Amino acid sequence: MQNMNEQKTGSLIRQLRLKEGWTQKELGSKIGISDKAISKWERGLSFPDITLLPRLADVFHVTVGEIISGQQLSEPALDPEVFDSVVADTLVYSKRDTFSKGKRIFCLIFIPLLLTAMLICAIINLAVNHQLSWAYYPIGALLIVLSLTLALLLPHAHRLEILMGTLEFSLMIYLAMIEKLSGTQGWLISLALPISLVSVVCLYLLLKLLMILKRKWQILSYSMLILALGPLLSINQILRLNGLRHTLISDWILLGCLLGAALLFYFIDLATRR
Repeated sequence: MQNMNEQKTGSLIRQLRLKEGWTQKELGSKIGISDKAISKWERGLSFPDITLLPRLADVFHVTVGEIISGQQLSEPALDPEVFDSVVADTLVYSKRDTFSKGKRIFCLIFIPLLLTAMLICAIINLAVNHQLSWAYYPIGALLIVLSLTLALLLPHAHRLEILMGTLEFSLMIYLAMIEKLSGTQGWLISLALPISLVSVVCLYLLLKLLMILKRKWQILSYSMLILALGPLLSINQILRLNGLRHTLISDWILLGCLLGAALLFYFIDLATRR
């Protein structure tokens, strides 16, 4: 883009930052990068990544067009909303193109490697034991990885939800296979499936936080809360119901530490926003 001038954009970023009374570190924390990157921008040594332009425009209450042009326009030649729409479309296209290249790499390299690994496990098992026995375990695990890979490659708006659903469904099948092959009964429904479900839900919530929230202290606060209510309380309760664990003082201490950390990070986030 011809309008991208590192010196002018860097000068505008510095001017807007000083107007807000922020240090380079404070601005960096608001958009999720280091103060060194801010320093390079302001000195004209580099240009902000295109994916950061909407976030920069938002914190400074200007348009993406003004960030790119390096000047605040009182009477812009192009409608700012139209300009921002064009930039947004460019971002979407850029991400889609990058993702398409990643899909080709996965299809050409990673998936054949997984299939080859499954075949090798089956051949070795048949050569040594003259039947398939232990090979079911690594093959099952590799099938979970394969199903997650295929789910990740789907060009869908709800890719994360599909990925987590695929993970839980694959784990259910894998655990059922283990119960069948091991000859042990009674632990799948009452123990393994609830624990896997809680774990997948917590993982989904943590990943969703990273996608939605921008401020690191806010992410840490909610993460501590999820860890306290999910793995600690829920999984411990499942173990107690199955007679495998009793409540210990250390459990309450750990719960208090996680909740305390959640509150601490919450108040730090409030303080940094003022």
